[in-house]
Amino acid sequence: MSLYMLQLTLAPRPLLAWAHQVRVPTQDTGYLIHAGLRALFAEAAPQPFAVLGDAAGGMSGSVFTVLGYGPHPKDMLAANAQILAEPLLHSALVGPILDKPMPLDWPTGRLFNFRTRVCPVRRRSTTPRRMVERDAFLAACEQYPDRQHDRGETYSAWLGEQLERDQAATLLDCRMTAFCLTPLRRKTRSSRSQRLGDRPDVRMEGTLRVNDPKAFGTLMARGVGRHRAFGFGMLLLRPA
Repeated sequence: MSLYMLQLTLAPRPLLAWAHQVRVPTQDTGYLIHAGLRALFAEAAPQPFAVLGDAAGGMSGSVFTVLGYGPHPKDMLAANAQILAEPLLHSALVGPILDKPMPLDWPTGRLFNFRTRVCPVRRRSTTPRRMVERDAFLAACEQYPDRQHDRGETYSAWLGEQLERDQAATLLDCRMTAFCLTPLRRKTRSSRSQRLGDRPDVRMEGTLRVNDPKAFGTLMARGVGRHRAFGFGMLLLRPA
């Protein structure tokens, strides 16, 4: 399957106006951009994606520059937006959409430096039909109360587990570069804004080694951890 890195620019003012019109929550920037991308591009919307600069800065900037991974090239995104998007939302798409094909064959043993924004949580069931999320650091403190826990080390261990899924990659070193708690909101079926509570919002950098080319390609396309559709989990690589 092909994979493209896509880059596009969104203007906050028309994006916000469209969101108010269709009752999309605007307090959560990641959800707002997710909803806008889906309405613009349908199934071709890039996911995972990352917002360059300070996404937590909300609407104070002039534009949002969005990077994302997806299986479709820029021409399909532009065609979908031209056909599907409402005029107000379409006006939020500023400038051209850019794309770059990503490798189809990731070399085994290759080292890459990476950076990513992740939401490190653990999931557990409280009832047979209900799953809850818990900050991975707090979950470790509760599971092993007699140990001392470092937040950065705990999140690094969590990230290592994610990269090693299906033997895709090995985490060689990692450091937490930023941490905050971000309130997440989602639109319910009744079109109301539901607050899901605070989640850890963590920026991490480090070095990884590719173990399995196919599994690593799947990891890049899927992203890391939870809430990948809302601005978390995109791995950005550079040569080590």
